[in-house]
Amino acid sequence: MAIELAPPTFTNGAPTKLTNELAEKICGYIAQGNYASVACHAVGISPDTMMLWKRNAEQGVEPYLSFLLALKDAEAQAEVRLVGLVGEIATSEKQWAAAMTLLERRHPQRWGR
Repeated sequence: MAIELAPPTFTNGAPTKLTNELAEKICGYIAQGNYASVACHAVGISPDTMMLWKRNAEQGVEPYLSFLLALKDAEAQAEVRLVGLVGEIATSEKQWAAAMTLLERRHPQRWGR
């Protein structure tokens, strides 16, 4: 998953830790189905840092807005993959419970009972 973040819209302060490489790693973990906090720890940042980036994205600040869009794509990819897996396993091996449980927990508003 190649990610090209937009250039920063700010010029003052310390440089951001958010790079194309870091965004790709985080989004890759998310696309695999990991929770955001796990992805953050796996790349060596605090989940609080990601929350700050999301708040900046909501205000239209780059490169955080580009990152948030990539993050949403990764979340969608994970859900699509899991839904496909549930369907595939349910029809072939009748062992769909693990994937379904993950969907129920990750997206209770759509997949909860």
